[in-house]
Amino acid sequence: MIKVVVLDLDGVYFLNSHENFKKNLGKQFSLTEKQIVAVYFKSQKMQEYKKGKTTGDQFWSWAIKEWGINATKDEILEILASSYEINPEAQNLIKKLNAHGIKLALCSNNFPERIKAVDEKLDFLKNFDIQVFSYEEGATKPSREIFNTLIKKSQVAPSEIVYFDDSAEAISTAKQLGINAFLYTSFDEMVTQINRLINK
Repeated sequence: MIKVVVLDLDGVYFLNSHENFKKNLGKQFSLTEKQIVAVYFKSQKMQEYKKGKTTGDQFWSWAIKEWGINATKDEILEILASSYEINPEAQNLIKKLNAHGIKLALCSNNFPERIKAVDEKLDFLKNFDIQVFSYEEGATKPSREIFNTLIKKSQVAPSEIVYFDDSAEAISTAKQLGINAFLYTSFDEMVTQINRLINK
């Protein structure tokens, strides 16, 4: 029996957040998508930031210098938060799962300033009973450590957890630990899989 459903934030719970941020930041500071991706999405510094190995001040000071822009950390975080919008379908799904007595979890590669800024804007964390963040664990998906923490915090057997992600590597690790893990392809397909498991 399924007792916990784990939702990915970007692309599932939030709509087009990455694309919106690239567009909004690029427009504000005349940056190309390539420049934004190199620093914000692909850099080793960002990986360290998500693992809690560097501070927000350190990362954003470096990023602002790399981009060559006249900006503050707070200005960028405001643009970031304004780029997020909750997927209404995901919100409806959460209500239905709660009605079935199923807990909601998130397992996210993230950094604290983003979570704080977006939660202040959208008040979304209250919807998740279980929260696992890479910056608190010092490890990012697809590492086993972060999934072991997810299992521990869920307080159920791995076979009672269903998890969706768009990363094949993350899915592979979760499956090795006994979690019902599925590659996310579409929202409708995810709902179909959840319903099938709930009604087993």
